[in-house]
Amino acid sequence: MTPAAEVGLIEVVFGKAGLQDAIWIDPQTDLHFLPCVVTSRFSNSSDLLASPQMEKLFQHLRGEYDRIILDLSPLAPVIDVRATGALADSYLLVIEWAKAKVDVVERVLGEAPIVRERLLGAVLNKVNVAAMSRYDSNSGSYYRNSYYKRYGYVD
Repeated sequence: MTPAAEVGLIEVVFGKAGLQDAIWIDPQTDLHFLPCVVTSRFSNSSDLLASPQMEKLFQHLRGEYDRIILDLSPLAPVIDVRATGALADSYLLVIEWAKAKVDVVERVLGEAPIVRERLLGAVLNKVNVAAMSRYDSNSGSYYRNSYYKRYGYVD
C-alpha cells in the first residue's frame, strides 16, 4: 500500500521515527496506514509484537483512532499472531479456499487459545463460486443471478 515508505511501525516502536512521520493517509478514503518497512530479514517479529513498547504504541493509537486493524502473518507457521494478545481485542480468521486444511485450522486454533476465545468469525477468501455450487444446490445461482450484477459481480 505504501511502497515508497522509508519509516514505519518498527522505527516508531524503537523511537527512531515519530508516529506522524510514519503514518500515510489515503487521500480518497482518509484511512490512516502505518506501514511496516522491513529492509532486511527480521527474525524476532514476535518479540517486537509482544514488547512493552508496542503495547505503549497501541495504547496511544487507541486514544487516537476508533478502530485499529492489524494485518498479521498466517496463524500456522509463525507465532506472531499469538504474541498479539495484549494488542488485539478480537480476531478475524481469513481462510484461503482450497488451500487451508480443516485439520490444520482446528489444530492452530487449539494451540492459540487467546485467538480462539477472541475470534469474531472467519472469512473464506478466493472462493471459486462455480466449484462451491457443488457443495450447496443454491450457492452457485445465488451469487450468479442478475440481481447481484448491479453490485459489481460479473462473470
